[in-house]
Amino acid sequence: MSGVRCRLMIQAVCIGGGLFACLASMSGQELPQACCLGDGCHMLLPTECLQLGGVPQGPGSSCDNPEICLQACCLDGLCFGIWPAGMCAAHGGAPQGPGSQCVPGTPCDQGGCTSDLNCDDGDPCTKDYCDAATGKCFHEPINCDDGDPCTLDFCDPASPDFCVHIAVNCDDGDPCTKDYCDPHTGQCVHEPVDCDDGDFCTIDRCDPATGGCVHIANPECQACCLPDGTCDNLPVSVCKEKGGISQGPGSDCATVTCGQEGVPKFSQPPTPEREDIPSNLWISPNGIQKPNVDVADDFRSDGRPISAVRWWGSYLNEEYVPREFGGFDQPPYQIDGWLISFHLPLVLKQVAGGNPKRPALGLYFAPRGAVRINLTEIVPCDGHKVFEYYVDLSQCCLIQSHPDPRLPATGVDRCPARPNAFAEHHCFWYALNIQAVVGVRWLGGASAVCCERVFSNNVALGDFWGWHATSIEKGIRPAVQTAISLGEPVQSPCPPLSECPPGPRWLYGPWSYVKPVCPFDHRINMAFELLTPVTQVPDPCKPLHLISAVSYKTHGTAGEFGIELPWSPVPPYGIEDRVGGPTKVVLTFNQDIVPGDGSLDIGDEVTTSAGVIDSLLVVDNALTILMHDVPRAACATLTVANGPDGVTSTGGEPLEGVNQISILSLTGDVSGDGKVNTLDLTRVRNAIGGPVVAATFRADVNADGRINVLDMTQVRNNVGAVASCP
Repeated sequence: MSGVRCRLMIQAVCIGGGLFACLASMSGQELPQACCLGDGCHMLLPTECLQLGGVPQGPGSSCDNPEICLQACCLDGLCFGIWPAGMCAAHGGAPQGPGSQCVPGTPCDQGGCTSDLNCDDGDPCTKDYCDAATGKCFHEPINCDDGDPCTLDFCDPASPDFCVHIAVNCDDGDPCTKDYCDPHTGQCVHEPVDCDDGDFCTIDRCDPATGGCVHIANPECQACCLPDGTCDNLPVSVCKEKGGISQGPGSDCATVTCGQEGVPKFSQPPTPEREDIPSNLWISPNGIQKPNVDVADDFRSDGRPISAVRWWGSYLNEEYVPREFGGFDQPPYQIDGWLISFHLPLVLKQVAGGNPKRPALGLYFAPRGAVRINLTEIVPCDGHKVFEYYVDLSQCCLIQSHPDPRLPATGVDRCPARPNAFAEHHCFWYALNIQAVVGVRWLGGASAVCCERVFSNNVALGDFWGWHATSIEKGIRPAVQTAISLGEPVQSPCPPLSECPPGPRWLYGPWSYVKPVCPFDHRINMAFELLTPVTQVPDPCKPLHLISAVSYKTHGTAGEFGIELPWSPVPPYGIEDRVGGPTKVVLTFNQDIVPGDGSLDIGDEVTTSAGVIDSLLVVDNALTILMHDVPRAACATLTVANGPDGVTSTGGEPLEGVNQISILSLTGDVSGDGKVNTLDLTRVRNAIGGPVVAATFRADVNADGRINVLDMTQVRNNVGAVASCP
């Protein structure tokens, strides 16, 4: 039958020929045919004709017949003549339908229908009826839409029920994906087959040849002693995440017995691979009042208090080795003790006027007699023995306690250093600092808070203390020397100064970092362990990550509307179709954020690949970026610094995962498909005169709060423009 209309999605449209013609169109056999537009006849593909609002005239039709697109035109009830539909409408007339005829000057209802019976056009895919009010026949296409976006719906006169529904085929040919059509969006989804067997000691993957799961033994697995004293075979990285201690390559829980003194809460232990074994960092001492050598490294709190510290180190001069292990251990070759201090996380950023000094949140002096030293069985570092050190903080003298500026001034836990433990805040980052001391010590006994400083007769004669330095390829932060001034009275409410006797006994310890001090091009990683009396493990910390990105503009009195920007590292990218490109971008994170170095700076915490950033603002968990001058058809990539001196959580947690947002500035791309064409013109035309609301604001291209011919002009001026990100 002729006149059959068939719609497959939005790509395949056939007129005539039934199902066979539709399938031919789908396979690429669609041919041009006559298309009646407002100004007359044009040879176009049926899909192009429909996109432009025209009427296809059927396979084989052509514009050789000049009357094919003419139709009767009625004005004030009388026949005005035979015109193209567009010319009829331009003169205020009413087109009567393709092929309709009339005699100029005669009433338009002459020859009209009088009943449903004489309106049958012989096409089973149309609903035919006579409009009694106008006396005209109407032929509406049968609606075969079953409401399921996962089916292709069309009318086929050869089908018994006329309507045909073909399921969308989402098979991508990859046996390692689960393919299905999303019933909400109609889009094909290809989910990777989940082969995770829950065993950290297997590498799990899908075999692309069979689609079956393969589980290969993980060579990185070894015995791990967990904080609760149990053993589990885990990769080194997973063991460390769980707060455990790896027992070395080839070890297995079947032959390892775990049992630690205290409960480890954070471990960065030495390993046989020498990644964390202490050695090789040295500094020549400078005067008997200065701690001789120190090192620092960051750690993340789990919220449990630190009651004891274990660390590993070497004596680079054998004279300083404890007497029981063959050293002199007497003046001048004698260590008076160690300073153990806790600080805000280490930041290596250089700032104007030099690096800021930061007071230590807690500074303890561990006298030599309170520190237990054991020779380890670790392979010597560069020929030097490695020793394990352990001290209970209750056996130390608390020299300084200072408020944590990250906590509210009225908070009961704002002063973390206590005489018997350092009370961390859950999920905050801290830096541990350890210094070997000669020439000075503090008296006051265990758990003392008012400690008297005295000088010893020790004078360090050379370089004697060190930590193992890992290779530069590891990417660990550089070794840094820190300095603690021990001669200035403290001005701190932790505890009140009145609790201690007058004089410089209660000491202020500003902490500053200076240039790297390794005598060779290596990097440092301290080996230490923090212990707690609390056995119950708190909830794990949530990493800081980006959860949304939106490009906002104000549309006159209609208000502010935002375009959601994908933050995947691969396309699709967000497209800003409004005039001026992105001007206000709001990034939202899963936690409240702060600049890690204390200062929110353009070109530091946030940079852009195109345009100019005017200002940055942080409020709670939102970062607002105001910018301008992003060129048309350009890609602006906003990068958020994700290191310790970039954007962090309030506790110092660095940003993990995606830290870049790419925005395509393409004026007039209302559909957001990366190109400006007739589809965008159609969207604006369909919205003209309507309100600017969430469903239509992108059509308000000039963002003036109205959708009108000015927006059409913006789109028309950019037709043919395309944009992409590198």
